[in-house]
Amino acid sequence: MEEDLANQDCWHPLLREMSTLIGPTATLQFFQTYQGMRISIPAHLYDSALVAQRILQQAPHHNAQALATKYGYSRRWVNLTIQTAKGDHLK
Repeated sequence: MEEDLANQDCWHPLLREMSTLIGPTATLQFFQTYQGMRISIPAHLYDSALVAQRILQQAPHHNAQALATKYGYSRRWVNLTIQTAKGDHLK
């Protein structure tokens, strides 16, 4: 591990960039755990099913645009989530 840390200048460009974000030790641990795997980073930080639950709890107190901005989803998605929970989407 020490030798791998010492040779960072030879790392793959993606791993060098990751190292600047999270540090070389964490990058090396990430590499050792996931090497060879294809990893897709989600488009949203939050899980949509869990955010939907949160939105339904907060909807009476916040408008759709504020919730959309807060969680990184579209206002349309927030409105559809609320309508679906109320059963309004069937009309």
